[in-house]
Amino acid sequence: MTEHHDECQEAVHAVYRYLDGEVEHTEELRITQHLRRCRGCSDAIDFERTFLLRIRTACPEEPPPALIERIKELLRRADDG
Repeated sequence: MTEHHDECQEAVHAVYRYLDGEVEHTEELRITQHLRRCRGCSDAIDFERTFLLRIRTACPEEPPPALIERIKELLRRADDG
């Protein structure tokens, strides 16, 4: 695999954490630099950013805290496994 492909995989894998500002600073810098060089990933991130904005606009209420924690736990397990 190429380094560029690996960078694309990292950006795709972290897309929602990146857009929500939940990545470590060094990871954020790597992804941001990659997005400046890779039009395909940049377009994909722009699409996801627009998608999330539309969802948040259509559903302005906050989910219950217990639901948020449950989803985060499921996502952590998915990342680990």
